[in-house]
Amino acid sequence: MRYFEQPKKRKKKIKQIVVHCSASDFGDKDKIDEWHKNRGFKSCGYHFVILNGNVSSNSYDKAKDGVVEYGRNWWENGAHVRGHNKNTIGICLIGLPKKIHSLPFGVFTIKQLRSLFCLLYEAIRFFELSPNDIVGHNEIVNYDNDPYNDKLCPGFNVEFIRKVFKYMPGIYFRRHCG
Repeated sequence: MRYFEQPKKRKKKIKQIVVHCSASDFGDKDKIDEWHKNRGFKSCGYHFVILNGNVSSNSYDKAKDGVVEYGRNWWENGAHVRGHNKNTIGICLIGLPKKIHSLPFGVFTIKQLRSLFCLLYEAIRFFELSPNDIVGHNEIVNYDNDPYNDKLCPGFNVEFIRKVFKYMPGIYFRRHCG
């Protein structure tokens, strides 16, 4: 799958990919768009949203589990990490972690994680980044006066993802993310 397209004039240099969680058991890009507009944003602040199949609070759609929805265009500034939106891509996994887990399993679905790894693999290649450029929202400087800067987000230790990309051969991703 191709998530990134080259605009005619590529002006933006991406330096980091920031992984988030929605802090909700349900939702999609439209729901986040609604939440973010209620907070005064122009639209969904993330560039990508990865669904868990629970689009509304009391329904599950297996076909939506792991689906990647587009938020803002990658060349537009996001609204996902205060003070760090200019050169970052924001990816949000729908899910509500209760604590920071060492691994993402059990917090997010296997289909969500597959989509996340494939999206990250393509982003690393497209923007010529290293695994060290993948960070969790909770790894970025927190602002004490920002009530939305949840220190749990994304709900797992992103070092796990960085290690997978450092030690897993690229051929694995080329085969499984085609």
